[in-house]
Amino acid sequence: MKTRRTIAAIALVVLAGVITGCSTGGGSLAGAGPVAEQQALVTADPADGTQDVNPAAPVTLRTGIGQITEVQFSKPDGGRLDGVLSEDKTSWKLGVDLGFGKTYSWTAKAKNDKGTVTESKGSLTTLAPGRTVQARMDMGDGGTYGVGQTFGIKFPSPVQDKAAVQKRLTVTATPAPVEGSWAWVSDTEVRYRPAAYWPANTHVHVAAKLYAAPVAPGAYGANDLTLDFDIGRSRIMRGNTQTHRFLVEDNGVQTADYPASYGAENDPGKVTPNGNYVIMSKHETERMKNDKYNYDVMVNKAMRFSSNGEYTHAYSQNPNIGRSNSSHGCVNLRDADAAALFGSSLVGDPVIITGSSVEMPAYATNRDWQLPYAQWKAKSAL
Repeated sequence: MKTRRTIAAIALVVLAGVITGCSTGGGSLAGAGPVAEQQALVTADPADGTQDVNPAAPVTLRTGIGQITEVQFSKPDGGRLDGVLSEDKTSWKLGVDLGFGKTYSWTAKAKNDKGTVTESKGSLTTLAPGRTVQARMDMGDGGTYGVGQTFGIKFPSPVQDKAAVQKRLTVTATPAPVEGSWAWVSDTEVRYRPAAYWPANTHVHVAAKLYAAPVAPGAYGANDLTLDFDIGRSRIMRGNTQTHRFLVEDNGVQTADYPASYGAENDPGKVTPNGNYVIMSKHETERMKNDKYNYDVMVNKAMRFSSNGEYTHAYSQNPNIGRSNSSHGCVNLRDADAAALFGSSLVGDPVIITGSSVEMPAYATNRDWQLPYAQWKAKSAL
């Protein structure tokens, strides 16, 4: 029969075995070796070796351990491209767009918490497009315009991926945001207008990041575009073909009431149509020619408000100004009135015609205010 001392000895041996079996790394707790030092590796997004990278896509280098100490991002010819290191030095972002169909390489160094520096390398290759598409704005940079000013971007060939293109378009109004929308008026043109007329004294900045935008299969945007312009005071002009008057409102207050003669109502080809227009261009002198009606005259102080050929202009030779409609579609004004209107008006000032027997089509070139805003916004691709 075993004694209590023998049983206690056996128990100690078993307990010692249990402790040994629970130790890490195959050794005892007292004898555990040092943990291996972790390297500060740098990885890229897109990953090393990626092909067909969109050259406008962001390129970022990151380390999960430690901090990045140096980055060299190289062009095929060996030149360097700049980027921005994050405040905590754990990521670096390329600061420029890349070129089409080129291979770029990078080398980055990062150090871990022990100060050990590790070097990482990689490369990527950008896509080579089948063709590039050069877009253009339809108005020049700078200038001051009326509250009805709209603008558009035109493409030389149909845009199939309209949503992808539109996502790269931004419009910023200052000092306060203004609601508005892009609308595709054709496969080759997208236009922008605010929901209502621009507030007076607004600055508008447009950025179209179209470089490398997917326009159609194999076709990508060739260029970025920007546009800056100012909106001046608020002026709205209102013409009524039945009263034969042409009114001017500045900042909500009527400032002028001119007698006028509109298009002759006995001929559908001459009638001045109802519509919401804007002044498209201004001309000190303009030739008015129409072979169908056998006239060819020069007029002064002409302001075009329709791509169909309607203008306001001086024409005191018309004896019906203020009494009846007898023009070929234009708004005829007395010379002094036309000069005053011309001198104080801006391209982009709204012109609203009412009272006519003819309606302008819901949408035509440079008649962006013909549609209610909900219908205009429905033409957006987003």
